[in-house]
Amino acid sequence: MATYHTSSRSFAFAELRSRRLGAPAAAEQPAEPAAADEATSSIATVVVAPSMAFGTGSRWKAGPAGNSADPGTVSRPLVDTIKAALRAGFRHIDCAEYYGTEREAGLALGEFRAETGLPRSAFFLTTKVSTSMSDVSAALDAALARLGAAAEGYVDLYLVHMPFFPTPPSLRDVWAGMLATRRGGRARAVGVSNYRIADLEATAGDGVEQPAVNQVEFHPRWLARRLRRKMEERGVALASYGGLGPLAAPDKFPGAEEVTAVVAAVAERVAERERERVRVLRATWALRQGAKIVVTTTSREDRMREYLASPRVAALLTDDDVAAITDAAAGFPQKHKSFEDKKLDDDE
Repeated sequence: MATYHTSSRSFAFAELRSRRLGAPAAAEQPAEPAAADEATSSIATVVVAPSMAFGTGSRWKAGPAGNSADPGTVSRPLVDTIKAALRAGFRHIDCAEYYGTEREAGLALGEFRAETGLPRSAFFLTTKVSTSMSDVSAALDAALARLGAAAEGYVDLYLVHMPFFPTPPSLRDVWAGMLATRRGGRARAVGVSNYRIADLEATAGDGVEQPAVNQVEFHPRWLARRLRRKMEERGVALASYGGLGPLAAPDKFPGAEEVTAVVAAVAERVAERERERVRVLRATWALRQGAKIVVTTTSREDRMREYLASPRVAALLTDDDVAAITDAAAGFPQKHKSFEDKKLDDDE
């Protein structure tokens, strides 16, 4: 774990490691100096990532339901929102080909870097591929073109956005292409998103480098216990999204009110030491449950600052606080949002 200091704030970073099955855990390998951004060995790649990521999906997704009816149109409101997030202290921007928000992320990063003089290495860019699966290398070239000069020719984390695409190619073939982008230096780390247990098993077998990350929906109403156990076995880090789902849409999550009431009670206890809102406790809970990265978003600058406090607030929660939030959802069926009308896992 390392820390990054800016504007008198200290933010937690997660260490992402990818390794081959059957090889010793990365922690057993000789450690590189903590100041190094990346260390490699024959079996491990280590990349340091800010734990809190500012997401550009959900309401910002391009298209009729998103920021523009024309996915090729730049959304100035989104550019300004990302810049506000960067000013608040976010250094990890999460975008995707599917969202149609890579142009905005690149413009915001370029303008903010011009204003501050900060180098590219001070920022962490995640993007995801969802089309052109037979040539994810060419897809990354296209993504880098959309991100523009501010990306300086690479992304920090490149993910397969979903396991749902026509065959061929196979999941294993797609993963081989992803590994090639990392070896070529255009992606510092590679991983997957919305992968189920069967997808992970079909992607990388024994002797094959595993995804550094699986970014999935994760909150008290969707604990993904079996999936998380499988990821732990394989050394795949958990990145979470959708943590506010039950809070933002309680009508879609029976029992959400009961969970929210417990979260509010925990927040009230924490507020005796740190004044934080209920929504921050959702991200904090995910961090305490082992998430290495939590993706969140908002257009409100006060909430941006609150979210950035999540790694610090996580240290304030007791084990009883974390258990109370988890247990509050135990009496209700596990439920998650579908992705492209596909069920993500029969996990519980």
